[in-house]
Order: sequence, then C-alpha cells, then structure tokens
Amino acid sequence: MSSATNQPKLFLLTRGELLILSMISILLISIGFTLGVHLGKQLGSQMEASKIAKTTRIQTLDDQVPTRQELQEQSQGAQTLIQDVLQKTLYDEVTKSGLRLKTPRSVELPKESVSSNAGATNSKNE
Repeated sequence: MSSATNQPKLFLLTRGELLILSMISILLISIGFTLGVHLGKQLGSQMEASKIAKTTRIQTLDDQVPTRQELQEQSQGAQTLIQDVLQKTLYDEVTKSGLRLKTPRSVELPKESVSSNAGATNSKNE
C-alpha cells in the first residue's frame, strides 16, 4: 500500500449529503426570493394608495425669447471680459517667460533658403 491511501480523509460529508444540502439551500433561497417579491408588491401598493390625492395642474407659461438687440447687449459685456482675460493671460505668460515687449526689434528674413529642401521663406515649386 502506498502512503497516499493511508492518509486520513478530510471530508466531513459524503457526496449524497452535499447534494441534499445544496438542493435544500437552493429551495430555501428560491422560496425566500419569491416571498420577498410577493410581500414587496403588497407593501408598495398600500403605500401608493395612501399617498394618492387629487392634485390640480399648474398652468405653464411660455418662454420669452430675447430679441436680437438684447442678445447683442449681453454679448458686448462678454467680449470686453474675454479681451481683458486674454490680455491678462498674455501678460502673465510674457512675464513668466522673461520676454520684453517694450523694446521692438527688427528681424530680417533670408531671401534664399540655406538648404536645398526649401525653408520657411520659399517653396520647392519656385
């Protein structure tokens, strides 16, 4: 005899007992679910019946569409606000990067490209 057959079995239940216990647990779960759904429906219908009362409808009002002049007046303030925000953002970026905008400098671009592949000043078709 090998050592594997001499080891004690750790199973407490046999296959038949496990099958019966699993079938009983499935039966109890299904009965509990069905009973819960049935009682839940009855509970909801009792609560809805007690809450229902006669209600009156409120009349709705038509929305007022703004005219073109009103829209333009509102957008004028927005345009100035956008310009101010852009100006401040530009100023912050310039000061953060250390550029000086107060001293203009002239820049001369070359008339011919340095490489034969063409540059920014001319194209290959010329």
